[in-house]
Amino acid sequence: MVGDLLSRIWNFASRRRVPDSVSPENILPSAIIDLLQHDGHATALRLTLRDLLVKGQSFPIPDLLNTASRLGWSDNEVQKLAAYAEFFSGQAALAYRRLIETGLARRDYPLFMTACVQCYLHDRLAEGYTLLQMFEPDAADELDLGEFLAYAGYIAFAGGGTAAEACGYFDRALDLGLISPLLLVNAYPIYVESGQHVREEQVRQLIHHHYPEDPEAVYAVATVELSRDYYPEGFRLAEVRYRMPEAPRSLNPTLLHRPRWQGEPLSGKRLLVHGEQGLGDIVMMSRYLPMLNDLGGQILLDCRAEAAPLLRHNFPDCAIIETDLRTPIQIPFDFWTGIMSLPFHFSTRAGEVPATQGYLSTPPEQKGYWRHRVREISPGSGPKIGLAWSGNPSHRADLRRSIPFHKIVDSLVSLPAMDFFALQTRVPAGGPAHLIDLSDELITLADTAALIDEMDLVITVDTSIVHLAGALGKMTWLLLPSRYEWRWGLSGEGNNWYDSVRVLRQRISGDWDDLLAEVFGERLPLFVESLGR
Repeated sequence: MVGDLLSRIWNFASRRRVPDSVSPENILPSAIIDLLQHDGHATALRLTLRDLLVKGQSFPIPDLLNTASRLGWSDNEVQKLAAYAEFFSGQAALAYRRLIETGLARRDYPLFMTACVQCYLHDRLAEGYTLLQMFEPDAADELDLGEFLAYAGYIAFAGGGTAAEACGYFDRALDLGLISPLLLVNAYPIYVESGQHVREEQVRQLIHHHYPEDPEAVYAVATVELSRDYYPEGFRLAEVRYRMPEAPRSLNPTLLHRPRWQGEPLSGKRLLVHGEQGLGDIVMMSRYLPMLNDLGGQILLDCRAEAAPLLRHNFPDCAIIETDLRTPIQIPFDFWTGIMSLPFHFSTRAGEVPATQGYLSTPPEQKGYWRHRVREISPGSGPKIGLAWSGNPSHRADLRRSIPFHKIVDSLVSLPAMDFFALQTRVPAGGPAHLIDLSDELITLADTAALIDEMDLVITVDTSIVHLAGALGKMTWLLLPSRYEWRWGLSGEGNNWYDSVRVLRQRISGDWDDLLAEVFGERLPLFVESLGR
């Protein structure tokens, strides 16, 4: 009875303000009370708050702050305490706003690093970069310079800064001998992308000699090998991703303890192909499904619901299962493999990728609907251009791969005779009249595929749209930062995966203006002229 009563009080208090008649000390965990009473600094509570809140224990944050104030804590320390509690209770947006408005993490290294780690875990890198620009390392207490430089370089690069800025942090760490797996993992691909070959080789040798078994370091090497077109070795090394701490972010964690396919005979067996990572990866690697079927087993593919209709139409010999990463897969199977492992299993070489000419077609129902819909909206014979300028904003590299909408608007204003169809969701208001937004009608990938079929050309940044258009064999221009993503290589307009995709790269990292002027001011008018319309 007493236990039930306390439980009910606890649950009630976590939802409602505690009545004045109930002392906060009766609500807060005893470990918190002890620290509040014996230390006036928020840093002392950081790990305890993290352990309690991340594990799901709840208590009213206002009471935590009120108790600290009543015990004589300074206003600054109470604000820091609030930021820690907000970070660890899933209220990161509040915590970032608090720190940016108050500047409290400017010289407080533990608080700054907590914010950095949270920005990495929750893909809030723009806010992390803002805090980085505010931070004063030379005046900070408890500074771990090696750790700081390793994180700072990554946040600068992914949060909106330049490659040169990021490499400046990494250069300092290497010159001071502050070597760690974190530094090398973060620095290696950025040195490669920025073309700093001496530093690139230095980091590669450090990984080889000091951290050859570290899964994150090995994976960094894998992505670089793949970007250089060393496919068999790169895909072999990339299998280490199943051992990385972040594996549950892109893999269904319930699979990690089940038998993973190592190339055993499949005759009479069921192989589950796990749709790991994003929609684009699933589309890209689905080309291997017919080759798997030829091995004689029953092939099951789990994927997100929006991809299922298109894949069922194209791969009728595979059983398509609609799942998400958090729901245990109930259907029985003998082995599983991630869909991104299929090039490894088939020993794919850079010049021998299967089905580069296209391997998907649109289901008849969607094809008929979208043919009528496009002709209804754009009945003339003028050119129809599919357009995607941004991806999922939660993607860690989105700030680098996506183009600000106002730049797209400026590019379209001078081309009123063409109809541009948005192929993406999240279309902002304020676009020109000839940018046609049908995103509310794009329910599944089959719908998007059918709309792409009606286009004369697709222009896109690196999202699932480029994989869908390439898999359909549609002429596509992919707009990229200079060196971005292993699958598009390090240079040139060609690529190993889709014959119909041309890769158009920034000449200067971060400079979209020059590339957009070339694409919309020069290439596109010439393309339309070639259509004879």
